[in-house]
Amino acid sequence: MQTLTIRQLEDETFEGLQAQAEANGRSVEDEVRSILTAAVHSRKWWPEWVKATEPFRGEPLAIPPRSKPREVELP
Repeated sequence: MQTLTIRQLEDETFEGLQAQAEANGRSVEDEVRSILTAAVHSRKWWPEWVKATEPFRGEPLAIPPRSKPREVELP
């Protein structure tokens, strides 16, 4: 298990974490652990989605060459 230290956390953010932890019947540390775990696990679907949608993707769109900027006359 790893340890993480978060410095310079705004008071308002910490107070919000305290309130959320209390509402969920957890310590602040346990609440933060839960939030971070859920955030990381919610991204695990992405590689599977990319692989599953690969047959539906066509050729990449061609990017047209850039033209020179137009001149602007200022009053």
